Amino acid sequence: MRRHASEVEQSLVDRLLSAFASLRVEADREGPCVIVVNGQRVSVETSAGVGAHNARDVIARALRDDGPVLVAAERITEGARALFREAGVGFFDARGHMWLTLPGLHLDTVVSPAPVLAKPTAAALAGEVAKDVAVVLLGDPHAEHGVRALARSVGRAPSTVSAALGRLRAEGLVTSANEPVVPELFWEMVAAWRHETVPLAEIPRPGKGSQNGRLQLGFGHGSTEGNWRLDAVGWALTDTVAASAWGMPVVATPDYSPDYYVPSRLVLERAVAAFGRSESVAERSCTVAVPPAGIACRARVNRPSTEWPTAPWVVVAIDLARDRSRGREILDRWAPPEGIDRVW
Repeated sequence: MRRHASEVEQSLVDRLLSAFASLRVEADREGPCVIVVNGQRVSVETSAGVGAHNARDVIARALRDDGPVLVAAERITEGARALFREAGVGFFDARGHMWLTLPGLHLDTVVSPAPVLAKPTAAALAGEVAKDVAVVLLGDPHAEHGVRALARSVGRAPSTVSAALGRLRAEGLVTSANEPVVPELFWEMVAAWRHETVPLAEIPRPGKGSQNGRLQLGFGHGSTEGNWRLDAVGWALTDTVAASAWGMPVVATPDYSPDYYVPSRLVLERAVAAFGRSESVAERSCTVAVPPAGIACRARVNRPSTEWPTAPWVVVAIDLARDRSRGREILDRWAPPEGIDRVW
């Protein structure tokens, strides 16, 4: 059950009504998530995305309604669309497709996507602290997140964390109990997650003492068993290679160029000076970037399939989701290990 009619939901309903108008079908709003189409009342269920992992659950919820239901989402995969048609549940993919059957009306058509207006939630996630907090909340959505515990997790003052939570709460992305509103918070993070990526001609190697310190690789010292004790901050794998390490269904050959988050702009500049900027993205050895949220380099995780620690799974999922086609399909097909909840 939805907790409330959020800004994201209302935006989808607005775009749905615009789509009806473009098709010259009479439709109007009756309530927050109820519309009247050609004189017939239709309940609207909204979602950030529907794919193979959640389509049947969404359909089951829709079929519990006494009257016709239309599911509106930012994106609906082709496989999910087929399941909707089979179940007789209408859908509106905001990227440009609508299917709806009512007495006297049948729509199965491509529509022009309505422009998405700038949302006020952008301000709530504009700062690094808010993004750090969001990563922690999404990483364990069912935990009790007190302000002081969150402040310790992100290395910030409780007052700063409390202010960030207040802004997220005001935009309907966090509840009064500091629970993340999912999937809305995840997709707002995707929209706010921006950084500059620099391709490098060479790649650093763990274990070189002076290089490790100057570039803040964060490997600390090697143990007698040959393992590395990580420093509190350091480079973190993200994107494709990291996704593979987390078990996401990506295709990454052993020589695939890795992507790293580095702890600061200074470290990025030192890496460029040490290894050179690649003249061609296709010939890069790796890429480096300063993450939009520092927690990417502070909450690194060792995964058995790679010698480099990875960014938290939430960060890796956000990076993948920025790719509207390939990345989001990968997330749809990912079966996370125990302890990881889908938040998209």
